[in-house]
Amino acid sequence: MKNTHKMPFKEVDGEQNTNTNTNNITNILVTKRMRDWIAYNYTIDGRIKEDLIKEKFLNKSLKQLIIDSPLAWKCGKDQTRIAFDLFTYITVIVEKSMPVIVEIKDSHEKVKDRSVINVMIDDYHQLDRLEDEERYEMVWMLGTVNVSSLQRIFSIGYAYAARIVDWLEMQNIITHPIEDNHRKIFCEKETFIAALKKAFMECNVNY
Repeated sequence: MKNTHKMPFKEVDGEQNTNTNTNNITNILVTKRMRDWIAYNYTIDGRIKEDLIKEKFLNKSLKQLIIDSPLAWKCGKDQTRIAFDLFTYITVIVEKSMPVIVEIKDSHEKVKDRSVINVMIDDYHQLDRLEDEERYEMVWMLGTVNVSSLQRIFSIGYAYAARIVDWLEMQNIITHPIEDNHRKIFCEKETFIAALKKAFMECNVNY
């Protein structure tokens, strides 16, 4: 389904934006990974907004706020937050393919320095950590390690992936190359995942 909503900012790379709220967001979320995450989630959650405004139980003013929302982002596997302004948002959960509002949060009076930007950044980091764990699990499930699989799973360059493979081999975590340059994993799951995490740190690889 084609997204008919106007994007909250003109460029994914954070160039000039005419919307004040999202301009603030792009100034704070400076890394490309975060900006890509925002753009990706907006495409998905635009559909959730469309489904929500079809619900009969919502009053017209709330529907209009959802339509005019400058930003929406994922905060869990089946959960989405939709911001109305810098301090007000709703949390929506998808149940049986239908979106349901489970929370309406207004922090204007309680915590004036706790804006939707802070909430969004917290959600990003939480999901990012979960995603990282899934990637480590994915490598373990393969049963073998090679440069191309690390490149694909972690979206890193050849040189970085090769450095990690060499480090794991030196630590006796994986074997020498066998067929197709694959290396079997020597150790148990917990040991391997801990070693893989350490390899990224030791080799100064960010992804």
